[in-house]
Order: sequence, then structure tokens, then C-alpha cells
Amino acid sequence: MKTGDIIKYTINVENTGSTTLTNFEVKDTIPELTEYVANSVGSSVEGTRITEGSEIHWIIPEIKPGERVNVSFEVKVKDVKDIKEAEIVNVAYGKTEKEREFKPTNEVKHPIRNEKPTLPQTGMGTNQWECKLPWADC
Repeated sequence: MKTGDIIKYTINVENTGSTTLTNFEVKDTIPELTEYVANSVGSSVEGTRITEGSEIHWIIPEIKPGERVNVSFEVKVKDVKDIKEAEIVNVAYGKTEKEREFKPTNEVKHPIRNEKPTLPQTGMGTNQWECKLPWADC
């Protein structure tokens, strides 16, 4: 990843149980080294979205058995040109209406590497030229 790149995070929620989930909550924090892209929040279902500071929080009213829904947002990588190596890390959290604690999803990592390639030194530095190849006719 580099400065200005856009990352889209999509959180998929699937009801693998036999009863309908109500008021399922998903929350995610804007990762460090990124900034939220305005109006980029999306969802495959109607629900309540609350954005506070660097946290985006969704309340999904209903997820039927076997149904899969998703919520998403985009971030833009901040100015990282002076950072040689780092990672943008994101973890979303979810919980059912009956659970007290949020459970983490998988961790997503995006490496930042700003290593400049080492270029070979060419020439002799004084506009001179020398040829020492045994098969060349210089």
C-alpha cells in the first residue's frame, strides 16, 4: 500500500443458526495510517449506522437463518512516504442481541513498504568510458 491508495473493507455476517437474529451489531474502527472516505459506507440490508469519531457501528435489525448480509466502508491511506515499513491492520467486531461482549472477526493486514530500490552504479562518473570485455572490440 502507498499514499492515496483506497482500501474497501467488507464485513460479511452469515446466520448459520436455525433462528432469526435480531439487532445484530457490527463495529469497526478506522485503522491507523488511514482516513475514512466520506459517504463510502454501504450495506446489503437496511439498518442503523452510527459513526462516532473513528468508529463505525451498524445495527442490523434482522438476519434470517441461512441469510448472509454485509456492511462496508472505504479508507484512504494517509501520507506514508516517510515510513519505510509498517502495516495497516483492521479487525471488525460483532455480537448478537443476547451477547454482552463483541467478538472479533479475522484480522486483515495491508503491508506498507517504501523501500527505494538500490540502483547499480553505472559509468565512471566523469563521462569516461572503458571496455574490458574479452570478446568485445572496443
